[in-house]
Amino acid sequence: MKIVEHRNHLNMEPGLPAVSTGQSSGGQPSASLVDDQLSSKLSDVLNTNITLSSANTGLMTLHHILSAI
Repeated sequence: MKIVEHRNHLNMEPGLPAVSTGQSSGGQPSASLVDDQLSSKLSDVLNTNITLSSANTGLMTLHHILSAI
């Protein structure tokens, strides 16, 4: 139940493309399609996190260099 609520929440995020549910004839979303899209979004978030972490490390290094001068 929580997974479905989370998927619905992703659909309502501003600025994000809607998650296509790939409706089957029974009215249920195609689980593999939704899982692929969520995996793609998660991968983007993790890559962004790694980039921000690297930037933070760089700024901290710069701070230490400048404070030593």
